[in-house]
Amino acid sequence: MSSYCDVAPGDPWHGPYHDAEYGFPLTGDAELFERLVLEINQAGLSWLTILRKRENFRAAFQRFDIDRVAEFGEADIVLSDWSSALRVGPAEVERAERLVFVMSAAVGLDSLDLPILTGAGVVVANTAGLNAPSVAEWCLGAAFAVARSLAWVDREVRAGGWPQLELPERGSTELAGRRVGVVGLGAVGSRVAALFGGIGCEVRYWTRHPRPAADTAGATWTTPSGACRPSRPPARTCSTRRGCTASKRYAPSPRRCPGPSTW
Repeated sequence: MSSYCDVAPGDPWHGPYHDAEYGFPLTGDAELFERLVLEINQAGLSWLTILRKRENFRAAFQRFDIDRVAEFGEADIVLSDWSSALRVGPAEVERAERLVFVMSAAVGLDSLDLPILTGAGVVVANTAGLNAPSVAEWCLGAAFAVARSLAWVDREVRAGGWPQLELPERGSTELAGRRVGVVGLGAVGSRVAALFGGIGCEVRYWTRHPRPAADTAGATWTTPSGACRPSRPPARTCSTRRGCTASKRYAPSPRRCPGPSTW
């Protein structure tokens, strides 16, 4: 596996950062503040995205001058961050007499005191649906990892093994043809339904009211119990010991399934 030091040199963005900053200690307040802000906003994104937007961050945070940022109480507009670390509550609203608008760069508004802001006549907005593709892709990736025991396989291969025969014991299976239940069909849920449907899964969703077919990404409305009911466990054949050919049915489990000696 290539390290950052292998791939960064020569890259127009990663190269200069690698050569001048990566691995070097930081001591100045502005440099530490900048690194904190960049790392916080990198969550869920690539470092390349942050490097490309670095000058925008520097402009927004007054070149990371802590004293100047502390004077933001005079601001008309506040831009929140990805981490919910920037909190806007009664004390902040009282200081910011000119505050008229707060924009969250994320979906959640947990760090904002909405009743206080609303009472002060401050408009609050977020970026609804912004993280829907990332969350939906994570759900698909996590499902692949569980269904195929990818984390365990990776460890075995790195240790020099080639664990083909052990996979049936662990309940490893294909996702295609499996039933997927989606509770809620909002920005994330609809993308999850589309991704799983695209690989051949039977997708069922539950919301309080059925959605028009055009808005369901091919998923079928069902009851809460129907959305959570598992598919029929797949047939698996034991091939890990000589002469054992009996097929057994069991549901995939996050724990290791019983070996042939316990069947």
